[in-house]
Amino acid sequence: MGASSHRFPGAVSRPRFGWRAELDRGALHLRRGDSKAARACFARAHALAPDEPEPALALGREEWKLGRLVDAERLLEQAWEARPSWPLAACALGRVLIERGEIARAERTLAPALAALPDHPALHMVFGELHLEAGRLAAAHESFVAAGAAGAERWQVDRGLARVENGRGIALAAEAPGGGEKLTEAAFAFKRAADLDPAWAPPHVNLGALFHRLGRPSAARAAYLRAIALDPSSGSAHFNLGLLCRDEDDLAAAERAFVAALAADPPHPRARRELALVCAERGDRARAVALFEEELRATRRPDAWVYTQLGVIFIEAGEPSRAEAALRQALVADPEHPQALAQLARLLAGDGRYLEAAALHRRATEERARRSGNPAPPAASK
Repeated sequence: MGASSHRFPGAVSRPRFGWRAELDRGALHLRRGDSKAARACFARAHALAPDEPEPALALGREEWKLGRLVDAERLLEQAWEARPSWPLAACALGRVLIERGEIARAERTLAPALAALPDHPALHMVFGELHLEAGRLAAAHESFVAAGAAGAERWQVDRGLARVENGRGIALAAEAPGGGEKLTEAAFAFKRAADLDPAWAPPHVNLGALFHRLGRPSAARAAYLRAIALDPSSGSAHFNLGLLCRDEDDLAAAERAFVAALAADPPHPRARRELALVCAERGDRARAVALFEEELRATRRPDAWVYTQLGVIFIEAGEPSRAEAALRQALVADPEHPQALAQLARLLAGDGRYLEAAALHRRATEERARRSGNPAPPAASK
C-alpha cells in the first residue's frame, strides 16, 4: 500500500508532517513487508487525527488482516462515511461486511461508489465477491466479467470466475441426488474452475467427491491427491480421502487421512468422529474412547450419536455398566435415538431384563421407520 493510496483523488502534494508523515512511514513499512511496524504508524496517525478518513482507512485495513473485524468495521465505516464514493473505503468496508455476513449492508456500502465510478475494477470485483457469498452465481459472473472489462488483472478475474464455476458445480451436484446429466455438468464446472485457478484445491476436492459418488474410486483418489498436493492443509481433501480408504477397507490409510484432516487448519469438523470409528474398527478401543470423549469436550454439548458409539465400544469391551451409562446419556440427549434404543435393548436383554428390553426394541423399530439411515456424502469444498 503506497502513500498515495491514502490520499483523496486530486489531493495536492505538500510537505508531510504529523499524521501524514506517520501514514508515509506506515506505507513504507508495508512495502518492506513489516505489517506490525506499519500498523503502529497507522495507529499513531489515527491518534493524531481521529477524524481524518485516511488514517482510519489505513488502520482499518490492518485490523481486518489481523481478524479484528469489529474494530476494522468501525474504522472503515468512519472512512467510508466521510466520502461514500471513495472506492478504497467502500471496497475495504464492503469486504469486512461480507466476511461478517452482512450482505445487505455491504451492498448499500458499495452502491454509491459504483454509481460514481461505474468503471472501477475493484468495485466490480468486490460486488462479485458479495454475489458469491449471497449465492447469486449469475450476478457474480457478470460482476467479475465487468471487472475484467474495466481493467482488472486477468488472474484476479479468473480467480473470481473459478469460484463461480466451483459454486455452480456444487449446486448442480446437489440437484442430482440420483445421478444424470446434471452430474456431468457439475464435473465440467469443477474442471473449468480448476483450469481458471490451477493453484486452487477446492475444485479438485469436489471433483473427487463426485467421482467417489459415481463409483470411480481411482479417479476420486487422484483428484483428492491433487488437491492435497496443491494445499496440504486442506481438511476436506484429507477427510474425503479417509472416507474413500475406509470404503476400500484400507483402515490404516483411512486413519492417516483422518489424522491429517484433524490436524488441518481449520480442522475438518467431522474428522475426530470418523477417526474414532476407524480406531474402534481397528481394535484400538482406548484411543477411540479418548477421541469420542474429546469430541464431547470440544463441542460442549451432549451428543446422542457420540454417547451411543461409546456405549457400543463398552459393550464390545465387556464393560456393561459403562455401556449402560453411556447409552442412557444418549437417550437423555435424544430420547428416541434409534441406535441408542436398540443397543440398550440388546444390553438389557443380555442381562435378563427382558420387559424393558422389549419396550426399547419396539421404540427403536418405530423410530427407524421414521428416520432415514442414509450415510453422509463426501464433504464439498468452497
